[in-house]
Amino acid sequence: MGRRLAAALGYLALSNHEWAVAGLVGGGGDARSAGGGMAVGGTDARPAITRALRGKAAAPLLFRQLAALRADGGTDLATGLTRHLSAHRTTGPLVLITDLLDPNWEAALRQVLAAGCELRLIHVLSPEELNPQLDGDFRLVDDETGAALDLSADPASLADYGERLARWQAGVAAWCRARGAVYVAVGSDVDVEEVVLGVLREAGVVG
Repeated sequence: MGRRLAAALGYLALSNHEWAVAGLVGGGGDARSAGGGMAVGGTDARPAITRALRGKAAAPLLFRQLAALRADGGTDLATGLTRHLSAHRTTGPLVLITDLLDPNWEAALRQVLAAGCELRLIHVLSPEELNPQLDGDFRLVDDETGAALDLSADPASLADYGERLARWQAGVAAWCRARGAVYVAVGSDVDVEEVVLGVLREAGVVG
């Protein structure tokens, strides 16, 4: 979903003859997006894309670059954003596509705002994260670190999880709103066109 959203937003920017910078931000992990006019980022410590693109004719190159991205390992969002902001010293909209599963997310986002960028945070979580269908005893294995956690699920614990998740997302949304940033939460199973032309347009991320 992160890759598809980045491709759609990048195409819109290029079609409007705006600059688009696509690059990975993080220390290895999930797909993210960040930008100057708009930057698309993700997971690797190395900048996957370092050259700014402009014009609709550059769209195929953007799509090829995004298709080549590979997500693995853990994520250090603050370090990745520092690297991205240093490489692309510009202000304007910065779209960050992320699951935000980084304990230092607040410090990372402060860097974006301190750099003078207009933060547009697209928070992507999977259906399993938003509404886990679990019952009984099970083991969760962190896809990024390999760490395992043994748990038992029942209606009460799942309800508690749902309440904690809702409070977390509401807290992030309030944090962004208080600082003039845009926060949009989407599920990874939602149609990209519906997100871009509906949710993101309503939120003012796209015109």
